[in-house]
This record gives sequence, C-alpha cells and structure tokens, in this order.
Amino acid sequence: MYLTVTIDTEEDNWGEFARSSYTVENLRQIPRLQELFDRYDVRPAYLISHPVATSSEGVTILGSFQQAGRCEIGAHPHPCNTPPLEEEPTEINSYICNLPSTLQYRKIETLTRAIEANFGVRPTTYRSGRWGFSEEIAGHLIQLGYRVDTSVFPVWNWRPGPDFTHFSHEPFVYEAPCQSGGTCRLLEIPASVDFLQSNRDLANSVFHSIDRLPLGGVVLGGLKRLRALNRVCLSPEVAEVPDMIRLANTIARRGGRVVNFFFHSPTLLAGCTPFTRTAADVADFVARIEGFLAFARSAGFTPITPSCLSAKEVGALTVRTIAVNGSSAE
Repeated sequence: MYLTVTIDTEEDNWGEFARSSYTVENLRQIPRLQELFDRYDVRPAYLISHPVATSSEGVTILGSFQQAGRCEIGAHPHPCNTPPLEEEPTEINSYICNLPSTLQYRKIETLTRAIEANFGVRPTTYRSGRWGFSEEIAGHLIQLGYRVDTSVFPVWNWRPGPDFTHFSHEPFVYEAPCQSGGTCRLLEIPASVDFLQSNRDLANSVFHSIDRLPLGGVVLGGLKRLRALNRVCLSPEVAEVPDMIRLANTIARRGGRVVNFFFHSPTLLAGCTPFTRTAADVADFVARIEGFLAFARSAGFTPITPSCLSAKEVGALTVRTIAVNGSSAE
C-alpha cells in the first residue's frame, strides 16, 4: 500500500472571497510539521495557492524543503486570489470549475508560472481549491503538462460546486490529445473518502437519499453515532485516528493500492479554520497526524509523493477520454 500526503497549503483567510490582500502566517508552523514528516520518512506534497507561491515566507520555508528533496511542490488555485481577477468574488465563483473555460485555464497557468518562477520547478501535481474540479479542468491540466490531479472528493456533493457522489477512492486516468500529437495522460488520485460499510454502494445511496430530506443532517448524525452509516475522510481535521485506520484497512481489503491523507495548512494555526479554534485543538490535530503516520509505518505502507506514482503502481484501470473542451466518453 502506498501512502501519499497532500496538503492544501494556502492563505490564512478561510472562506473570504473579497479581500484586497491575504496573509500566510500559518506557513511559520510548517517547519515543525516537516520535522514530523521527516521522522516518518514521509515526503509530503505541499499544494500551494497563489498568495503562498508569491510570498517571501512561502519561497523561503517551502523552497528550502523542496531544494533539500524533503517535499514536493504542487499547485492549488483559489480563484478569488489567483490572477486574472475578472470574475465577481462570490461563493459560486470560488469553485474554479464554475468559471468560463478560458478564465479557468488562465488562472491555472498564472499559478503554474508563479511556482516555476519562484521555486525553480514546474509543478506536476494539482488540486483545485475547494475541490472545484471538472473534466474541463482535467483537460487544462493535460495541456499545461500536469501528471497528477488529486481534486476528486469521493461520495460528496459540494453544492454549489462539483458533485462527486458517484466517484470512489479508486484511482483512474484521464486521456486527451497532446498538443504535440499523440495521447497525454493525467492520473487521478482521489482524496481517500469512503463508507466503512461492506456494501459501499448501498451505503452511498442511502446516505444521499437521507441527506436530501429536510432533517437529513440530524438523521445522518444519529446513524454515524450508532456506526450504522459511517462516511470517513482520511483527514485529521475531521476524523479520529481509529476511524482513519479503519478506513485505510477497508481500502486495503477492497484491493486499493494507495491512500491519500489530506488536510489544510491553516489548520496548524489556531483560529484560521473551523477545525482548530485553540492551541489545544492544534496540539490534538498534530497528534492525530502523528498517530496515523505511526500506524502507516507499522502497517508497512510505502510513503510516496503523487508525482512519483504511476497508473501501473496504483492499479488505475479505468480511462476517461476527454477532449480539450472537457467533453468525455468512458
């Protein structure tokens, strides 16, 4: 089993779409996080936003880790702070997949060039901010030379963003014509999110049927407490270590070859995200990170960066053929 760690490395200003400037103080917490990864021989992928890519803190802190071979640097655009800023700063437009196709491409290209200019490396791993992904975005990534995407968030509907209800954690491949001729591929490594129930398809169907009811959230909360319907994310922001271990073992039993452990860098700084309000919350959050890394080591998982994975290694058999405009046929 491979373990990849992907971190949305972004500005402090959670959910703020109409600011004139953004701060990145949370980056100062990353060195001690990196020391934790080093102890477990893990090379994380820091997927960075435009404010991070163009900040002195980002270049100094993350650049030193990248140059030492201790991490991978990837791209993570938030439309509200990635030029060109031509759209109205609204929640709907905070999902890059909701923007016009040409604007999507130009924003991703802007961030790609900023990373290349400031870090001396062209990113090949990508995740959309707020999971705002589509096949149209996949086509742009292929055109821009990306090799791996990790924007699919299985069995989840991000209204008014993308609907991943019918996606699973299993990797797959996008294919599209290369600009230079031939066929180019983009490996999709979804976030590790799934139901623990043996019949995951039935659990998924029941969950979303209940979720559409007026008091669906209350019902789902009760079912979760009873462990009758458990949707788990491999993220220390929203899951405890025992549940993350159960999910990883469930994925392994289902034949999976990779788990994708994910979270946001602002959660390292108290008060930046809903997940850590206090310093004590941050300490618990970091402890959950270490708890899962300790399990992964004991279970014999192989740490790897997304760009080092191949479709053969993760068993990605499904191919989704897309055109550069995002139309597809499976």
